[in-house]
Amino acid sequence: MGENWDAVFIGSGISALTCGAFLAKAGLRVRVLEQHTRIGGYAHSFTRKPFRFESGIHSVPMGQNGYIFTLLKALGVDQEIETVSHNCMYSAGIGDKRFIVPSEPSQIREWFFSTFPADRADLQALFDDMAHLYDEVVGPLLQFEPKGNETNPSILSKYLDHNYRSYIESYIKNPELRDLFFAQWPFAGVTPESASTTFFTLLFYVHAVEGTHYIKGGFERLADVLASVITAHGGKVTTSCTVTSLHCENGLVHHAELDSEETICGKHFISNASPRNLVEHLINKKDTNRLWVRRSNQLVCASSAVAVYLGLDSCISSQLPENILFWYKNNDFRKMHERIENNDHSISDHLIVLKTPEASPEPTLFLMKFANNCSGYDWKANKERVALSLIDTAEHILPGLSKHIRCTVTASPQTFERYTLNSEGSLYGFANNANRYSEAKIPMQTFIPNLYQTGHWCRGGGVWNVMESGFTVSKQILKNV
Repeated sequence: MGENWDAVFIGSGISALTCGAFLAKAGLRVRVLEQHTRIGGYAHSFTRKPFRFESGIHSVPMGQNGYIFTLLKALGVDQEIETVSHNCMYSAGIGDKRFIVPSEPSQIREWFFSTFPADRADLQALFDDMAHLYDEVVGPLLQFEPKGNETNPSILSKYLDHNYRSYIESYIKNPELRDLFFAQWPFAGVTPESASTTFFTLLFYVHAVEGTHYIKGGFERLADVLASVITAHGGKVTTSCTVTSLHCENGLVHHAELDSEETICGKHFISNASPRNLVEHLINKKDTNRLWVRRSNQLVCASSAVAVYLGLDSCISSQLPENILFWYKNNDFRKMHERIENNDHSISDHLIVLKTPEASPEPTLFLMKFANNCSGYDWKANKERVALSLIDTAEHILPGLSKHIRCTVTASPQTFERYTLNSEGSLYGFANNANRYSEAKIPMQTFIPNLYQTGHWCRGGGVWNVMESGFTVSKQILKNV
């Protein structure tokens, strides 16, 4: 039989690397197995010389007072990460209206108050409620305690009766102001009508408290730093190796088999892969749990996207000063959701435009719209057509853009699925929908006692959430060591 480790990871997303780093620091022998040539999942870049592109992640709340840096400090690597503040939390173009929400936490409330002075009382009440939820749920995490809603589920009771639209509408009467809050939905990929209130409320307020940042050198820097903790403590991170099966003995996972036919034994196994891939392809059917599989299958994967990476011959900052722009043809977010669900790309109704705040002699631009990897839709035949529609929409926002394009790379939902093995190319794991089932998602300890699930499938999308997931799993494992 092959090598023997204390903790074996299937996949090397940020959640797995966070978990592995804490386990390694605690003295466990950690092995990370990654099928791609690069670690980090969506947290990596690629090049088309001379251009370097962020593959997926562009913005994360990473203030020195925030949760991510709390974890990095605990690992002793906070000094190895340098962040750059984005120049806005987000910019929203809705029809002919344009708003730029500042990224500096000390400025956010006053910006809303001064921009919407007649709505000050409503805004104050909303922000106070958001702050209360943040303190109750996130506050304990900053002390390395379980999330507040897990120790006291009643904290969430009033939010579970709402979706994000109805929650905002319960405080804000001004339709224009409501739309500004709704406009942040691309950060989690679910439109307000179906979005989880707690997830979206905390999404907004975590940014309002901890800021909106980019990592110098790209988000792969975060993956590399976390991996360095693992290797510094005797662990091993291996790329270009695919786990083909997990074998159980006496009710526990005993070893992983790789495509090279190598076997990796372990005491604990942590899957950062899609739960559907886990039960459909890696675990023998006789070892699965029907209820757990049914719970996973009842959850909906978050949407994927068509992304266009543009390398430019000149900086476009004068035309697009904001680093984060959410553009909408109108405020009918419900209709946008329907088109996304139906893969209807006949109308360009939304566009996400992102650029890095890090100065570069080879400027780039990232364009994206949400899409699904549904069966029967031929993305190979259609992705370039959809990509051209994104560039055409961007041209209306940034006149003359096409004249400056020197490099174009297009990714479809199939592309995202191929490189990450996320089911359906999902960008955010299971969708952050408002129903109670989606709020709960799936447990981190699976139906096999020494097999754990981590990542956006458990907590929802975004680096903040997946790092919390990874740390929580590490604590569960260390309790059982």
